[in-house]
Amino acid sequence: MSNILKVLSIVKAIIYPPSEANLYCNPSAASGLSISDSSSDDTIPVRVVSLDNYIAENQIKERLVMRIDVEGGELKVLQDAYKSLKKKQFEIVQFEALNEESFEKIRLFIESLQYDIYTVIDNKLKPVRSRVETKMITF
Repeated sequence: MSNILKVLSIVKAIIYPPSEANLYCNPSAASGLSISDSSSDDTIPVRVVSLDNYIAENQIKERLVMRIDVEGGELKVLQDAYKSLKKKQFEIVQFEALNEESFEKIRLFIESLQYDIYTVIDNKLKPVRSRVETKMITF
């Protein structure tokens, strides 16, 4: 990976197409916050953005690192970043797959964009072909 000169953490609700949504606050849920789990009456209205649109609108040209932890919505986030992924704008993308079926769909999508998937074991990159090999996955 190239030297990182600056780091900017951007926390956004990502959905395509961009719109307004309710962020549900549920302390008993895994993350406590969700746009899709409406089991809570506590809501906060939020503007959701398309990742590709956000990158274009903000004229982001640098190589990016993306961390995805969306409890099963990883493929949607990646599909929403299709243009940026195709242009190889992301240097690293880290995600977790909930199950083998989810991993396989993500793997097929990622490989269609000419990316490889790796895990880190003993501080070394190891190619991954199955979710069984690891939980935390990077490409």
